[in-house]
Amino acid sequence: MPKLSIVIPTYNERENLPILLEKLEKALYNIDFEAIIVDDDSPDKTWELAEELARTKYPWLRVIRRIGEHGLASAVIRGF
Repeated sequence: MPKLSIVIPTYNERENLPILLEKLEKALYNIDFEAIIVDDDSPDKTWELAEELARTKYPWLRVIRRIGEHGLASAVIRGF
């Protein structure tokens, strides 16, 4: 289990996601961490890109796609 878990709620953040994850990895390079993307079924398919990045580039990334659920607070809770 990682020492640090970061929950990142998203909605239509496809363009920003690669930049965020790259900066996160650089900032936490010596820390055992995981990041959990909780996406509210974004029309721009943020969740799809996140899943691809988790498979190909960021093994510390987990993705939760919420269908029919919306809201920042409930997304953060779902990430735990």
